[in-house]
Amino acid sequence: MDRGGRTIAVLGQGIATPLSPRTNAALAQACSRAGAVISQFWPSAHPARWTFPRRNATTSGLAQGTLVVEANSHSGAKMTARLAIEQGRRVWLPTSLLAEQQWARGYLARGATPVNDVDDVLAWLAPADRVVAATRRRIAQLALL
Repeated sequence: MDRGGRTIAVLGQGIATPLSPRTNAALAQACSRAGAVISQFWPSAHPARWTFPRRNATTSGLAQGTLVVEANSHSGAKMTARLAIEQGRRVWLPTSLLAEQQWARGYLARGATPVNDVDDVLAWLAPADRVVAATRRRIAQLALL
């Protein structure tokens, strides 16, 4: 966001409920100015244990890919990586994480890509203009249905 990019924040609760944790309120405001804050839940839905795995599936489904920087074997980031693989999305895992976490090495067999730095990830991403064009084509297709 500091460089003028757009950000979509995906909530694990409804958009009309007090933000949890409350310390993220300023971040949510910045995201809304630089893109969007969205939720798949009813506006009045409170955060619950079951809402975050659903949020993770939405997050991975919206993205071209998922970069997992740090995650233990029980983390939401690991779950998001699994969901991204199941959705046919790219997953990038730093070599440092691969060295530390057995689950991460198992994800290589499922299609995850090892990376050393941000340039490795950027090399895989589609240019923004291509993503926008593909999105517009898909919206036009849906409008014809």
